[in-house]
Amino acid sequence: MESILAGLTEQLTEFESFVDSYTSQMDDILSGKSSIDDKEWARSQFQEPITAPTISKEAAKAAEAAVKESRSIDYSKWDAMNFEERDDETPVKKSPILTPRSLKKDACSPAMKHVLEVADAYRLEGNAQFKKEDFAAAVAEYTKAINVCLQPPQSRTCDSLLPDVESHSSFSSHPNLTVDAKLYTNRALAYLRIGNHAMAVRDCSAAIAVDETCIKAWWRRAEAWRGLREFFKAKSDVIQVREIVKQDQRPDLGLSILEVERMLAIIDIEMKDAQREKTLAKELSSDGSATVMQTLIDSFAKSLGKRQAGVAGTALDAEARAASEMLVRLICLDTSIADAFRICRGFDTLLAPKHFTSETVPFVLPVISASLAASPSNRREIASHIGQIVATISASRPEASTIEIGTGILFSAACEDVGIDAICKINVAGKQFGAFLKRLLSKEEDASNNELVAGHIIGVLTAVFHLGPNGQQIVTSKWDVSIEFLLDMLPHHLVSGFQIAEGTPVEPLFVHAYRLLDALLAAGASSPAALKAITSRQASLLEPVWAAIANFTPLRGSSSSPSSLNPHVAPLLGITHNILLKAPTPIPTILDKHSVLRRLVDFLSLPSPHPMLALKSLSRLLGPHNAEVIATLDGWWDDVPMLQLLTAEETVKPAAQLMAAWLASGDAQVAEWLRCGGFKVLRDLVTRQAVLDSAARDENLVGNLALCVAECARNASNAKRLHLLDITESLVLLLRGARCSKTQKNLAIACARLSQNAAALETIRRLQGVELMYNLGSKIL
Repeated sequence: MESILAGLTEQLTEFESFVDSYTSQMDDILSGKSSIDDKEWARSQFQEPITAPTISKEAAKAAEAAVKESRSIDYSKWDAMNFEERDDETPVKKSPILTPRSLKKDACSPAMKHVLEVADAYRLEGNAQFKKEDFAAAVAEYTKAINVCLQPPQSRTCDSLLPDVESHSSFSSHPNLTVDAKLYTNRALAYLRIGNHAMAVRDCSAAIAVDETCIKAWWRRAEAWRGLREFFKAKSDVIQVREIVKQDQRPDLGLSILEVERMLAIIDIEMKDAQREKTLAKELSSDGSATVMQTLIDSFAKSLGKRQAGVAGTALDAEARAASEMLVRLICLDTSIADAFRICRGFDTLLAPKHFTSETVPFVLPVISASLAASPSNRREIASHIGQIVATISASRPEASTIEIGTGILFSAACEDVGIDAICKINVAGKQFGAFLKRLLSKEEDASNNELVAGHIIGVLTAVFHLGPNGQQIVTSKWDVSIEFLLDMLPHHLVSGFQIAEGTPVEPLFVHAYRLLDALLAAGASSPAALKAITSRQASLLEPVWAAIANFTPLRGSSSSPSSLNPHVAPLLGITHNILLKAPTPIPTILDKHSVLRRLVDFLSLPSPHPMLALKSLSRLLGPHNAEVIATLDGWWDDVPMLQLLTAEETVKPAAQLMAAWLASGDAQVAEWLRCGGFKVLRDLVTRQAVLDSAARDENLVGNLALCVAECARNASNAKRLHLLDITESLVLLLRGARCSKTQKNLAIACARLSQNAAALETIRRLQGVELMYNLGSKIL
C-alpha cells in the first residue's frame, strides 16, 4: 500500500509540474514574452470567408427565379468547360485528327502520313481564321480537312479539293480511316457563329456518329436546336449531356452538373415562351391586331430603307423619328402589344443589317428598348440579336442618349441567363468590345458622366463574372478588360448616387459598383492575380465603401436613429469583411475618418444580418488594430448585447472569437464577464458542443470557447467557479475528440488552468485527462 501511495504521490507531483508548465506557457504568450508563432496558435482566429447578402428585386415567376438562382452558385469550385473553345484548344490530352482503324500511327504508310499532315494543316488554318472571327473562312478550312479524311487524294497534293458542305453522307469512306469527331464539332461551332444552325446540327450528328460520348457534340447540337426553336430536341440532347457528366468523373471533363441543370432550366423557360407565343399569335390573328402591328413595323422599316438607299434630308429623319416614337408609345401601353411586336418579327425586321446601321441606330434602339421594358419574353428574345446591336454601336460613336439606350438594352439582356450567354458569344472582336466598355467607364469619357450608362456596363460585367472562372476569362482575356482596371475604376463609381429618390425604378450607380466589387472579391478566391490586385488596393477600396456606410448610418446618439437602416448597408458590410479577409493590413486613417469601429459596435444591436457581418469585420480588424477594437468594446460595453450574440446560432462563432480577444485584454474584462453571467453562458456553449458527435462539432468554435475558458480561469477562484458549473468534464471530452491541433492546444491550456482547483484536477484524473494531456504535451510544449 505504501508503495502504491508513493507512486500516486510521484505521479501527482509530476502532473502538477506539467500544469505549471502549461500555465507558465500561457502567461508568457499573453504577456508578450513568447514567440509570434506561439501567439498565433494561442490566439488563433478561425475565419471563413462570407458572401455578402445581395438585395433582390421583387420575385419573378418561379421558373425564371430558379434560373436566376443558379447564378449564385460558386462555379470556381468546378472545372468549367469553355464551350467557346474549339475542341483542339481544350486543356486535355489531344487525339489524332485521323485514326487508322487497323494500323498503329507509327505503322502508317507514307501516303497515310501525308493525309494526316495535310488534314492537320487545314485544321490549323481553320483555327487561325476562327481566331480572326472570319467564321465562313474557318468553315471552308475545316471542310477541307474533313474532305481529306473522307476522300484521301491519290496525288501528293490536296490543293485541288474544294469545300464540300454536304460531306456528311459517309463518315468514313476510306476502309482504314475515320474522321475525328473534333473536326466536326469545330466546324459546328463556326456554323453556330454565322447562324447556320441547320448545318451545325448535321455536323454535331456526324460527330456523335463517330463518338457518342463526345460531350461537346451533344452540347453544341442542343444550342443549334435552340436556334431552330426545336426545344424538345435541345432538351433531349442536354439530358444526354447530363448522363455523360454523371458517369464521367474525370477532372478534365470541364462541365459541372450544375451548369447542365442551369441550361435545362433555360430551355424549360424557352419552351413555355414558345407555347405562350403560339397561343398569343392565334389571338392576335383573330382580332386583327397582328395585321396592324405588322403594318406599323413594315412602314417603319420602309422609312429606314429609304435612308439607307441614300435619300437624305430633314424630312426623312422626321418621318423615321415619327414612326419610331409612335411604335414606342404603342408598345408602352400594354405587355400584349410588346409581345405582338415580337410575334410579328419586329426584332428580325428592324435589326436586319439593311435596316440597322450606325445612321439608323437613334431611331431603332428606342423601339427595341421599349419592347424589352414591357415584356420579359422580349428580354430573352433579344439574345439572338445582341451581337448585331453591340457590333453596330461599338463601331460608331453615337450621341450620349443613344449610348444610354443601347447599354440599357445590353443590361436588360444580361438580366436573363440566355442573354448572358449571348453577350459572351458576340461575334464582335473581343478586344474591340472591351475597348468599347472601357471607353464608357473611363473618367475621361463624356459618357462616363452618365450614371445610367456606367451602371448598365458595370451590371453586365457583374453578370459575366458570376459565371465563375469562365466569366473571368471572358472579361480579362477575350475582352481585354483587366481586373486592375476595374478595381481602379470602381472607387470613382462607388461614391456616386447616394441620394436615392423614393420610388425610383432605376438602381443607383454605387449599387452596381459594389455588386461588381463583390464579384471581383469572389474571383480573388480562385485567381492569384486577382488576389494580388485586391491586396494592393485595400485602402482605396475600403474608403468609398465606408464613405457609403457612413452616409447611410448615423452614429448612436445622433439626431437620426440607425434603426431605419438603409438596405444597402448589409452587403457593404459583407464586402468590408471580404476585403479585410484578402488583405488584413492597418487602415488607421479610414477607421478614424468614418468612425468605423464605433459604427461596427452600433451594428451589433441591430436586426440580422448586421450583427454577424459587424462581428466578422471586427474579428478581421483584431490583427492590425487589436488595441483599438478592445478599447471600443470597453467604451461601449453596456450597449453590446454579447450574451445574446453568443446564444444566437448565426453569430456565435464570430462572437466567441471576439470574446476571446476581449477577455485576454485584462482581469477587469474577466470580472465584468463574470458579473453579467458570462461564465454560465460559456458553460452552456461548451456543453452543447460536447454532447455532439465528434464529426458534428465545430472545431473553430470549440477552439475559441476553450480560449475564453482559459482566460477566465487565470486565478484559482475563477477556476473553482468554472468547475462548479460542471465545465471540466465537457472540456476533457472535447479534448479527447479534437482533431485540429490549434483546438487541441487551446483545450489543453483550458484544462491546465482549471487544474488549479483540486476538484477539477481530480475530475481530469478520473476521466484519464492526464494521459490525454501527456500525449499532447510534445505538441503543446
